[in-house]
Amino acid sequence: MNIPLIGKSNTNASHFETLKNFVIFPNPASNKLEIDGLIGSNVLIITNLIGEVEFSLVTEEEKIEIDISKLKPGVYFIKANEILFKKFVKI
Repeated sequence: MNIPLIGKSNTNASHFETLKNFVIFPNPASNKLEIDGLIGSNVLIITNLIGEVEFSLVTEEEKIEIDISKLKPGVYFIKANEILFKKFVKI
């Protein structure tokens, strides 16, 4: 279940350990971005290079697919629970 949300989440060190297998692919991507390795409830936020939020959601799924077709080409960051950052390129 995916619920759009903007905000902070409650995280701790053990949750960070469970996210170390967090992967995004393909990278670069044009229409869809797959995220795998999520465990438990996660707040995912996509921001542009200047920190503006482009997309956010809460999910409890281990693997999800995000439609990024409406994003402009460029470099973005995806954060999981305010503690783990990954960079991806939208082409």
